[in-house]
Amino acid sequence: MFEHVTTTVVTEIRHAVLRAIERCEPRIDVERVDVLPGPDAHGVLPIDIAYRVRATNTVDNFVYPFYVEAGP
Repeated sequence: MFEHVTTTVVTEIRHAVLRAIERCEPRIDVERVDVLPGPDAHGVLPIDIAYRVRATNTVDNFVYPFYVEAGP
């Protein structure tokens, strides 16, 4: 959280998100986790998670705005 956004940090975030979802959310299969390069001008590092709901086989995605700078 207090690191500069580098390729290594982006990779660590991606793996941490994958591990957390696999451990805590058994109802879905993760298709993809993309940590979009940035952060943008507002200090946001978007995390895009594509997943499939096991019960219905429905594909969806969720974009989480991870704030890498202090809020206002």
